[in-house]
Amino acid sequence: MRISNHPFVPAASCMLVFCLLTGCGTRPAGSTQADKSQSSDSVVADSTDENAVDTGEIAIADFDWKFSDIHGTSHDPFADPATKAMVLVFITTDCPIANYYQPTLARMTDEFAAREVPFFLCHSDPDTEMTTAIQHAKDFQTKAAVLLDNNQAIAKHVDAKMTPEAFLINREGETLYRGRIDDLYADYGKRRSAPKTHDLRDAIEAFIAGEPIPSNVTRAVGCYIPYPKPQDSAASTGSTDE
Repeated sequence: MRISNHPFVPAASCMLVFCLLTGCGTRPAGSTQADKSQSSDSVVADSTDENAVDTGEIAIADFDWKFSDIHGTSHDPFADPATKAMVLVFITTDCPIANYYQPTLARMTDEFAAREVPFFLCHSDPDTEMTTAIQHAKDFQTKAAVLLDNNQAIAKHVDAKMTPEAFLINREGETLYRGRIDDLYADYGKRRSAPKTHDLRDAIEAFIAGEPIPSNVTRAVGCYIPYPKPQDSAASTGSTDE
């Protein structure tokens, strides 16, 4: 069972799901609570070192960044020519580290919205229901638009692995930064008294200023996104080994 800790924006009664190029997916068959426990209690980030160096832009172009949030509001961030980039942060309702960062993300959402860099928070756990995501947003007074990515289309496209894991994406659909919000957590259960680096903020500030991003890949710490196992995918499509 995944651990909970903190509380997420306003509730709404509409059951509108995340709408991406491929539409909304369905909950994969074979997903079990044991599977979720294994993924959420294991916490180490992507395959990068903690002090990763700049490795160049990570291209994720040719993706339609248009979607509806949990309240039914449509978003097309790059339709506005003033939008410089967008920030996508993957979250879950019951990851304590992702929940811890909700107030930080709310402040950054307000700050960078005024600078034409909108924030979006994305639930990519196939088991997260709309009503749960709405209540979580209300509990944490989330400022960013919240997306429900049950079919994991967004998560798979950017190769997201953790919650919280942040992505800074430019108008060309390229990931300029991916990784942690800051380095407060050296590892799961190992929290510093204060962060030494503010990696996401530094990346956004550098991008806005037209300067090189100090390190465009860092190691996120939190809970794994629960992707279905191969047998789960086979079961959901009625496939067999024969």
